[in-house]
Amino acid sequence: MTNNIYWERQRGNNCRIHSLNAFFGNAKISENEFQKLCKEYDSIISGLDSIKMDGFAECRSIISYIVDKFTRKYCHLVPINFRGVHKENRQTWNYERFIDFFGKEGGINSYFEFNKDHVWINKRIQNEWYKIDSLSGITHINKLKRFGENGYILVFDNNLNFLEIEFLIKLLKEKYDNDLNFDYEIIFYNLYHLLKYIKFEYDVNDSEYNLKISNIKSLFKIIYNFVTENRKPRINKNLINKIINQIKSIIISF
Repeated sequence: MTNNIYWERQRGNNCRIHSLNAFFGNAKISENEFQKLCKEYDSIISGLDSIKMDGFAECRSIISYIVDKFTRKYCHLVPINFRGVHKENRQTWNYERFIDFFGKEGGINSYFEFNKDHVWINKRIQNEWYKIDSLSGITHINKLKRFGENGYILVFDNNLNFLEIEFLIKLLKEKYDNDLNFDYEIIFYNLYHLLKYIKFEYDVNDSEYNLKISNIKSLFKIIYNFVTENRKPRINKNLINKIINQIKSIIISF
């Protein structure tokens, strides 16, 4: 503990554990607990060996999974851009749109940052930003103004979830109409992880709003089918295409 900010010194190759505990603000995840969580996550997403390395699937990782499991918060991946390897990806998804939400209540007040060898947490504490790093310690930093070459895992507070759902539905509708080669899966996975904890309640006095809620609920059920099918060892491509067409029919109604 330094200046009332929880920090752990690097032990072995455990920077993921240290960054998570700094995020939680206490020694929540032990090495044994981390191993159990890795096995749990790998049982859901086949092909990963999370205890050895941080593989990404469904735009997520073991860090995203653990944050999600214990806080029910959505994590958004901004891929590492070392020497411009993901430059096109970053331009397509316009991650810079998130910058305005850093440090705002209900926006982004914690984010993991990583390179090919290491990960740490950047956290807003009492209106100041701190880098909490198991190697270099605790450092006062400025609010992020642009994404650098490192990768980022942004932790959304609740108010941002609805704005992002709206953005993704609008983007999906535009891409269905104009871009046949667009990779829709990123939107599907992000919508799935955004929608799974949202409680959409009907308004007895607003039929137009209720129709939108009904469509979003239907969208989530179909995207759930998409995610479930894609997690199987053998994917039924005909079923996947059917599900994608079902999603398209709902998106058109928005």
